[in-house]
Amino acid sequence: MDRRGPATTGRLPVAERQIRLHTLYDATVLDVYRHVHRRCGDVSLAEDVTQDVFMTVARSDVDPQSVTIAWLKTVARNRMVDALRRRETYDRKLRMIGEAADQADP
Repeated sequence: MDRRGPATTGRLPVAERQIRLHTLYDATVLDVYRHVHRRCGDVSLAEDVTQDVFMTVARSDVDPQSVTIAWLKTVARNRMVDALRRRETYDRKLRMIGEAADQADP
């Protein structure tokens, strides 16, 4: 595997791909979850990010057998940062709306 990430599967039979996905999931899900939870401290966010990481693998052409824990943690970190940025933007907009409503009240 090079620096670009895991190898693609090509035309792997569906049943074999499912077995590989299950094997990858069972072997790494707790490590990915703990990695995210340690960094954000939010159970809900850690669960969402972990689910998103494995859905990314499932939807891609990546061969699950070639995926490393380092790659999964990198994807998880990036997804967590994206989610935290979205949350911050949402919170900032809510504050602006609240401030505008306070100023509008006589």
